[in-house]
Amino acid sequence: MNTRFLSSDLSPEAEALLQPYIGGPLVDNDMQDVALLERRSRAVKLLRSYFTPVTSNPDKYVLDTVDAGLPSPQHIGSQLARRVTTPLLCDNFDTTKQFVDEYSPGSEDERVFFEVSIGALQQIHTATHKYLADHDISISRAVLERFSTTSRNGHYNASAFSNNDRYQFSGRETSRSLDNMLRSGIELFVEPAGLDVLDRALTESASIGMPVTELTKNDAIVSINGFGHSKLSLGIHDAIDHVRTFTIARDSGLFIKYEALFDSIGNPQQTDIFKREGEILASLSFGMRYWEDQPGFVPILSYNDLVALFNRASENGLLHERHEAAIDLLGKLPEAEYDEQQQNLLFVISNYLVTLMEQRRRYGVIKQKDNDGSLTELSPIDPDFLSFMIELHNEIFSQRDGHLSALQAVHTKIEAYLSDVAKRRRKADTTLVLRSATEAENWSNLDQATHDWMRKNYRFSTIKERVKQ
Repeated sequence: MNTRFLSSDLSPEAEALLQPYIGGPLVDNDMQDVALLERRSRAVKLLRSYFTPVTSNPDKYVLDTVDAGLPSPQHIGSQLARRVTTPLLCDNFDTTKQFVDEYSPGSEDERVFFEVSIGALQQIHTATHKYLADHDISISRAVLERFSTTSRNGHYNASAFSNNDRYQFSGRETSRSLDNMLRSGIELFVEPAGLDVLDRALTESASIGMPVTELTKNDAIVSINGFGHSKLSLGIHDAIDHVRTFTIARDSGLFIKYEALFDSIGNPQQTDIFKREGEILASLSFGMRYWEDQPGFVPILSYNDLVALFNRASENGLLHERHEAAIDLLGKLPEAEYDEQQQNLLFVISNYLVTLMEQRRRYGVIKQKDNDGSLTELSPIDPDFLSFMIELHNEIFSQRDGHLSALQAVHTKIEAYLSDVAKRRRKADTTLVLRSATEAENWSNLDQATHDWMRKNYRFSTIKERVKQ
């Protein structure tokens, strides 16, 4: 289904983000659109490399240098990155400068970012456009590879779109269905090349008082459920954002309530919770971990924008009884005064929409099968989709203390495991199984300071940058 809107229904920023889903019939991947997304993605990485270089992996994340000293926010989040790369990609620097002159930063990260001098910003603008021009061939090649149909391996760039489309509706239960993952758990072990990384991290950990997990979170040193050379942070993502979040959705009855929606996208809960469609739930959960309560932050999708989406759906006759709970939850969120759940919801949905653009670039659009068998793109502004997201968010938010405890348990188990491997108390190829995020475990080898650090800085595994001390 497609929900049509007038331009006046949404704020200009929300309308720009939702443009692929507003108006005419939904389409398949568009090569020009994917190329633009590829350029934007590379510009974001370049921007972050200037302002928030990742000290633990400079060769990969630091792409260039700027003559002038730059302000250093903790992190350039996905929504801030989208805001600033839009004018940055304009050919004329005057447009970029006008945006900066008119922008009113709200959150602390935004305020720090916009302390950049115009001279430094002009250097970055020039360097960004030079980088994109110099890499035009590699950008085009990456896009063409995703549209090709020659490779059967969907885990790599080649033929990513056709392979994921084929896999989406295979209907085959795999070892990565929810039931099977609950039985087997997330299995990871340190690869041999990771020992040197852990040795250095253990020494640094003792020196600066940061957990080994924080110091190695960006390093591809583990094998996770058979996928070698994986980043450590992905193990946390898999355990919390996939397995636990799918479990919450199942236990709260949301898969049954929205059975038609999940039937139409291939039932990832029954087949493979890690495939493209599984990122719907995982991205919402990740957004809740990623969120930081920064006073002054304004999400791309406002409360009024969200209300407008449902109002237009109502006018088009698209609302049904199953949507009433989500509409009721939305109506209970105050519009004027600050409310943590409202701010979290708006951040999470806005973050999902930005993340969805990145997923469209890498893996292709999520398909939805209509009753007649025809395929369109799943729209994130469809009332079924929005209602599911609002209800799932409410379920996780209402048990957020338990969710944070589960996250702390995963962080702590991994930290204890890495410390044991680094100190040679456990062999590197010994498998750590994250079977249940809340199961009891003996972590006596960790000191209280490490527990406290990870509890205080629970967002650390969602960002590449090191947490500022």
